[in-house]
Amino acid sequence: MLDSDVSFINQQFFASSVTPRQIDTLLEQGWRHFGIHFFRYSYGFYELDVRRVIPLRVSLNKFSLSKSQRRTLKKNLDLRTVVRPIEITDPKFLAGVMGQPAAVRPGAGDTVENLQVIG
Repeated sequence: MLDSDVSFINQQFFASSVTPRQIDTLLEQGWRHFGIHFFRYSYGFYELDVRRVIPLRVSLNKFSLSKSQRRTLKKNLDLRTVVRPIEITDPKFLAGVMGQPAAVRPGAGDTVENLQVIG
């Protein structure tokens, strides 16, 4: 159930260019992002329940791995990370992305300054 002391937030915008200072401010305000899609919300669905979402930032200067995290890292030393250009191989996925209405599709000129919050 919704808490009476927490307001309902459901916002999003697209920005193709964000400065480090702007991204820090956005993250501080609870925004998250996947690529150029920025969003924040206060409640989400998990299985059949409505759950409150609380943004979390970890101070890397004060962070240290726990014993179980160090153990997991040691067990996975044989793994490697490969960074390469994105490749979309699923035609259904590609059709879904390109089939979005123009108003939802991000534009090349989008920036934080001219963002349009939807919702």
